Amino acid sequence: MALHEVTVMTRIVEAAEWFGNVESDRGSIAVWAGCVFAPLLWAAHLQLEYMLVPWLCTTGKHWVTHLITIVSLLLTAWCTFLCWREWRDVGKGEPSSREGGERGRTRFAGLLGIMSGCLFFLLILGGHVPAFFLSPCWD
Repeated sequence: MALHEVTVMTRIVEAAEWFGNVESDRGSIAVWAGCVFAPLLWAAHLQLEYMLVPWLCTTGKHWVTHLITIVSLLLTAWCTFLCWREWRDVGKGEPSSREGGERGRTRFAGLLGIMSGCLFFLLILGGHVPAFFLSPCWD
């Protein structure tokens, strides 16, 4: 074997040992709540609102749209709260490129979840404002 091949093989063995010692950590479910579940709640809210229009027009039960919006807002606020709690538990502050590992990742994902949760809370709320002024039935 040439010296180059031995050096390459040594580096491969070192990398394999390093990866073998790394623990898998996907983070907390609470951090993912604001990043993933808040947009899904907004999409589900929007889809339900559109899907129920024919039923609302035939039955006249317009209060159901308000109930769906209230439930969606509460769940989005809960997701945002979970992200805020995780962000608070790792010491608040803003994420930094110098801070790595689980702590830095949780701080970044928590703050991202807070902002995402607030955005989708406002989108759900803003999307429901016309329901107070306009009827879904255009007859």
